[in-house]
Amino acid sequence: MTPKIVFLDMDGTLCNRDGVIPDSAWTALRRARENGHQMVLCTGRCKAQLFPWLDPEDFDGVVSVAGSCVTCGDTVVYQKCMEREPLRKMVAYFRSHNMPYFLQSEEAIYTESWSLAESRQALLDLGRTPDQIKDVFGNIILREDPEEAPKIEKALYYRCMEPASAVDAALDHAFTITDSSFKVTRFCDGEITCRGITKAAGMQHYLDFTGFSREDTIAVGDGPNDFEMIDFANIGVAMGNGEPSLKARADYVTTHIEDDGIFNAFSHLGLL
Repeated sequence: MTPKIVFLDMDGTLCNRDGVIPDSAWTALRRARENGHQMVLCTGRCKAQLFPWLDPEDFDGVVSVAGSCVTCGDTVVYQKCMEREPLRKMVAYFRSHNMPYFLQSEEAIYTESWSLAESRQALLDLGRTPDQIKDVFGNIILREDPEEAPKIEKALYYRCMEPASAVDAALDHAFTITDSSFKVTRFCDGEITCRGITKAAGMQHYLDFTGFSREDTIAVGDGPNDFEMIDFANIGVAMGNGEPSLKARADYVTTHIEDDGIFNAFSHLGLL
């Protein structure tokens, strides 16, 4: 079989809502790599949220922050950061609407103390343990002016009373705004990236660097921020626990993450 590049979403795909990667998924990843296929994380998380929790030796590359940064091994292939003035306007909007938020860079996540406290409490209310919350947030740096932190690539916001379209209009359409695949509150949680940044665009940067073609790609996801990734890949796989709208556009729907979803997908596709 021709070597494939498998782009894997993280939350709800590779790891469950408790931040645990099923043993069967680890088995599938390692067997597939032994068979010559590349495993690339393709996630909304930044690398500060992934490592050292994960061993980088288990993956060939990372498309992080929803496509804002692309690495192959230790090489940074591509990186796109937010411009300062639109970022300042965004944070002012969050503050004025009392919306907890986080700003992501590859090195850390930045926010204010009130924002962290309220987000942490929301996760505790959902039944997360302190250790699980630490895994979700990663390396957090508290600042009174997080909008002035270096190399911000993406924002997450919570407890928003308006749909993503209203947030987009309020920020003068300066960014791409997507409903969050990792809901913390019952409101309109969302994520914000630079215009033109998608997981699919990050995948293309990875292919350009490695010399592989789009025909060699498989993508596995579960949520709204995986639409472009599933559409871009030669074979798009939706998790059994995924959004119905994602399943509708996938080439194949595997089982639930807790029912060996990754392993069954890899077996079905002949990667094992």
